[in-house]
Amino acid sequence: MKIKYDKTCELFYHSFNIPVYYYNADNILQFYYPQTEFHMENLLNLFAGTEQNSVVIISDKNSLFWGKIKTQNSTVLIGPVSMTVFSDRIRHSLMAIFFIGGEHEDAFKNVLEIIPRLSLFRFSSVLRTLNQMLTGRYIEDSDVVFGNSLTNNDSISGYDLQSKVLPVFYDNIDRGLELYDISYDAEEEMIRNIESGNIEALSKSFSANDAQKFGSLADTTVRSTKNMFIVVVAIASRVAIRNGLSVQIAYKLSDLYIQEIEQTSNFRTLTELVRNATIDYAQRIKALRIPKGMTSMVHEGMQYIEQSVTQPLSVSDVADYVGKSVSYFSGEFKKETGMNVSTYITQTKIEEGKRLLKYTDLPLSYISNFLCFSSQSHFQKVFKSVTGLTPLAYRTKKHSL
Repeated sequence: MKIKYDKTCELFYHSFNIPVYYYNADNILQFYYPQTEFHMENLLNLFAGTEQNSVVIISDKNSLFWGKIKTQNSTVLIGPVSMTVFSDRIRHSLMAIFFIGGEHEDAFKNVLEIIPRLSLFRFSSVLRTLNQMLTGRYIEDSDVVFGNSLTNNDSISGYDLQSKVLPVFYDNIDRGLELYDISYDAEEEMIRNIESGNIEALSKSFSANDAQKFGSLADTTVRSTKNMFIVVVAIASRVAIRNGLSVQIAYKLSDLYIQEIEQTSNFRTLTELVRNATIDYAQRIKALRIPKGMTSMVHEGMQYIEQSVTQPLSVSDVADYVGKSVSYFSGEFKKETGMNVSTYITQTKIEEGKRLLKYTDLPLSYISNFLCFSSQSHFQKVFKSVTGLTPLAYRTKKHSL
């Protein structure tokens, strides 16, 4: 079946609201969506040096994501996509870089405003979806190539796409890039409370007054609050990583919380959600500290289990990770913790499930898949055996407190 590239790209744009540009084999722009009186010139220059790679993601100096799909007879570019709001500064920067005249500023602003805020992982999924639409070929996360600063700023090796936590985004925050408008004092206070595990202080945070002291990022109250809270989650995630939380877990948590933020429009629900997120990160940091009397080997195994909660995990996997035999590690683990390794794996997954049930409104099917249970019914059965409640009963009880 012959693919109609123009209709495919049009369908893609109307499905995701991400601009798409189609170039022929001679790098001449054939069509683009949305169909406006302007378009971004010289986009191909962003991908200089990546001509031989088929599917590429880069990030520019504004920490925006861009994607490229290279086929035999064409090049398709998508973007920009941002983790946070497109500020006036970023919009003006894009207009200057890509020769968009001032007479088109309002139209360009309208295009940017409907582009969804996506994490790196979700942007990759979108790019892979378009690749399959255009080529008919499915590719894995590992087939996506990262160019420019996404590679250069990635100082952590040995983890796949799902464990990347927007290194460019965090690095640019550290360099003072104007991605947000949170006051320095408010940010420092929040960081101290997360690092110290001051749950009481975090529980009292993010009231209406706190929202005012954190600043404003948009014209409307709800959008401003969402933008601010997305940045709060990003900062909390960064703090947790610096205090030893697994990059993979920190990333997936931030992705879940940001999804919840975007799907919520009630101010009270938003404040409760971000408050819960900061408490969640603080509790995880606190749990990273080695308890008195516990050997580093057993603690390392416990941390590996907690960091791999979203993966299939066996006792032998944990023993291999700490470099010990299954029998030796299992014996020492039982001696120091009073439980079997397999029991701890199950309890850790259920504890993660309890957090997700308490702090989010994600469906049970999503949570069971997220925690790698064989089915939703299996998750429900194990959850009840550990807690004495069904997942839905637990969620109802916690939401009523």
